[in-house]
Amino acid sequence: IKTGKVRSVIGQTYMLEPNEELWKKELPTTVEELLAKDVDPSHDRTAEANAAANKRKSRIRDKTRVVSFRVPHNAAVQVYDYKVKKARVCFGP
Repeated sequence: IKTGKVRSVIGQTYMLEPNEELWKKELPTTVEELLAKDVDPSHDRTAEANAAANKRKSRIRDKTRVVSFRVPHNAAVQVYDYKVKKARVCFGP
């Protein structure tokens, strides 16, 4: 590993160089639960919808893949950039 940078290659086939390694991103358990729910938070706000979402089979995340979260319409999410140490608010989608 030459630089220590973490990067993603999306939309094309990529073979790792001899000096690169596939990196696994560990996330807190609360974030893992949110990603596994696969629920539209603006649409499914009732207790019945939340109970049904909890009963659904959660899929196991591949920790080497890019983490993405779809923000529904009329919703906002706060994104923290660790490089510049600043938070910003993004509106969905």
